[in-house]
Amino acid sequence: MNVFIIGITGNIGGLLAQRLISKGDSVHGLVRRNEQQADLAERGVNTAVGDFANMTVDMLADVFGNVDAIVFSAGSNGGKMEVTKSIDGDGHESD
Repeated sequence: MNVFIIGITGNIGGLLAQRLISKGDSVHGLVRRNEQQADLAERGVNTAVGDFANMTVDMLADVFGNVDAIVFSAGSNGGKMEVTKSIDGDGHESD
């Protein structure tokens, strides 16, 4: 399976990625910073850099590419209250 994980740098996303890779699945994820890519690449995860809270639907579609499944395990990371409310409470919404 070809799986994209939003929240791959978190505990749940990281554990899921590890299990999927051990089964032979292809794993991709969204990270906030370039420096997060190296660690994930060493574990066999392909990544794209982006700020989920500010991505449009078209931007997300480009990042997802041709995957079989998308898993959402992201949290707001305790940032600004409006971002926390948007991601953890309301669900991401873009124009």
